[in-house]
Parts: sequence; C-alpha cells; structure tokens
Amino acid sequence: MSRFSVTCAAATLALVGVCSQVQAALLSNWNFEGSTTAEQAADTQGYQTCTLAGADLGVSTAAAATGSRSLLFGGSKDDAGQIPGGTTTALGSGSFSGWNNPNVTFITWVNPQGADFWNASRPLLWSKAKQSWNTNGWYVQLNSDNAGTLLVRTDGGSGEFHSTVSNANVPTDQWTQIAVTFNSTTGTGAIYLNGVAQTVTNNGATSISAADAFALLGNNSWPTADASRYQGYMDDTSIWSNDLSGTQVKALYSLGIFSTLKYNTTDGNSLLTAYAANANTTVEGTAWDYVTGMDVGSHVAGDVWTKDGVTYLLMDAGAGAGMATAVPEPSAIVLAAFGLMGLLCYAWRKQK
Repeated sequence: MSRFSVTCAAATLALVGVCSQVQAALLSNWNFEGSTTAEQAADTQGYQTCTLAGADLGVSTAAAATGSRSLLFGGSKDDAGQIPGGTTTALGSGSFSGWNNPNVTFITWVNPQGADFWNASRPLLWSKAKQSWNTNGWYVQLNSDNAGTLLVRTDGGSGEFHSTVSNANVPTDQWTQIAVTFNSTTGTGAIYLNGVAQTVTNNGATSISAADAFALLGNNSWPTADASRYQGYMDDTSIWSNDLSGTQVKALYSLGIFSTLKYNTTDGNSLLTAYAANANTTVEGTAWDYVTGMDVGSHVAGDVWTKDGVTYLLMDAGAGAGMATAVPEPSAIVLAAFGLMGLLCYAWRKQK
C-alpha cells in the first residue's frame, strides 16, 4: 500500500485535468543489449528487428548511455541499422504500417566520434526513398551547413524544421539525448537536447505520410558507395506513434541519467504508462506508486530526485503529481529485532 494519499480517482470528475494524460505510445525501442546478435538487434516491443549491416558496424561495450552496450558506427559507408530488412519494405505497408503515423517521436542517444564529425552531414534516422530527400516520408539528420543544424525533413522537398546545433551542444566524445517530435495535425515540430526544448525554425513542414521508403539508422542510402553516414556511438533508440510532450521527453532523459536508475526508454515508458493510468507499477524490480501532493520544492515537471530514501518522478508540478518509489515495509528480521529490544527493556525495568 502506498504511503501517499492518491487524490485522483476515475469517478472524481473535478480532477480530470490532473488525472487524464496523453498515453505515450512506444512503438519500437532498440537498446542493443544482450550477449547474442539476435538479442542486441531485438526491438524490446517485439515489433521490428534492427538488422546490423556494414564493415564497421557492431555492438560495443566501450561506451553506453543507459545500459552496458551501444551501437558503434565505425565510419564505413555501408554501415547501417536496417529496420527491418533494408530497401524492400515500405514504411507505409504491411507489418510496418504502424510507422505510417502523422504524429511521431524519434529519440536516440548519440556520442559522435572523430575530429571530422562536423565536416559532413550525419543522418540519424532515414525513412524516405534511398537518397531521395524530396520524397514523402521523413528523416532526421545532423547537418554541417552554416553553424550546424539538426534538420528534420518531412513530406516532399520543401517541408522541414530545424534547430541550430554544433559541437557546442552536441559535442564529440560525449553522450547527448536527441528527441524530435512532429504533429501533422498542427504542422508543428519540436527538438530537444538532453530534455531541453530548442528554438525551432519551421520552413513548411506540414505532414508525414505513407511512402515507398525504407528505414535506416545512421545512413541515408545503404548500400550505395556515396552514402552519408553517422560516425560514433548510438544507444537506446526509439520510435513513438505520437508526439510526446516536453514533460514526457524530459522525464525519459532524467530517468536515463539518474545515477541509481539509469533507466532505458522501455523502463521509462513503463512509468509514463502507469502515470497516465493513475496506477502503480514495478520497474526493474522496484515498486513505484502513482502519487499526488508531492513537496516539489524547486523541481519542475520531468525532474527526478531522491529524498529520505524515496525517489520521485514529477510529471505535474501544479498538482505535485507523478510517480514515487514505494517505501519498503520493515522485514520480519527487523521487526523481530525491535521486539527483542522491547522485551529486554521491559525485563531491565522489572529488575530495577
């Protein structure tokens, strides 16, 4: 039983603004963990395997954002994470139709490598026709033009939105979480670095629709020789079939970096799902309660902190609502020890 009083209830209509949350819809998550190639390429949601291809592409234990392994792109032009199998599967058809969603989120951790990283365009996700940047679909790419940009191009060749980025805020030899959201209904996109919203310029991005395309991580035209490709480590990569809120994005980042948690996206999604349902859950063996009325202090939505042995995830600062680790019940041994101490004290008083 939670030590907190839960003030939300399904029948409490007056609190619907606090309790009703947009459900985070995690479609695919690749965290590249496991001891076998099949495990490392698996989608934690069981949707699409990420086939690892290329002379210098493989899972590495040298660096990791949230677990113990990451995907290392060594720099060869044929390096690519194929989802699910290269150029033969259209994103808008068959078992891949879940990606054909007008509202999307892409999140990944990147650790760029090489002094020449910012001298070329570096695709992170490509889901258009091979090298055809002006077709339907979408892609996310770090560009070297001008001061450097994180570019998201949507349907056609004229629709894109971007944010200025460079080695200053996406540095080499360091992990950065990149999150991109897009809503085709409103024609708006957002870009986040380490959970912080960036200033975005929208140049006609209006929609993401079905495309005769394929999906690649870290490459824009596998297996052609003139491919643009990512160079460095990539970890905990995910696709969502809705546009996450800024609070949800920050929560996933905070859970990933918090020293005693280091939750990957699948773990974080379990908490987001429980919070949206006003429910308790267990993640990686730790019990979490849905709570309201937290003493938030100076914390803001999306923060994670620990106080008095309890870890908190704040999702609504106004209501003090979020998730908190349950206070463990005293063990039988502890209770017995206190009982024995009580008996000894009683015996001592009787002797006095």
